[in-house]
Amino acid sequence: PAAVSLVAPTDKVFVLTKDASVLDQPNRFGKKLAEVHKTKNVHVVGLALNYMKIRMKNGLQGFIPITALE
Repeated sequence: PAAVSLVAPTDKVFVLTKDASVLDQPNRFGKKLAEVHKTKNVHVVGLALNYMKIRMKNGLQGFIPITALE
């Protein structure tokens, strides 16, 4: 089980439709690392269940809920 990757790689840019917290884990219990605001572009580098792994311009990587793009 430890060898199974939960994040599928991708490389896309999206515009957020609502504000979202950037978390250190792809679940609601993750620690908040930062916040991204609606109408901003985010670079999505992976998909994990209902979360997207993003890389911010400052290099920080974390997860935001997929609902932030709906």
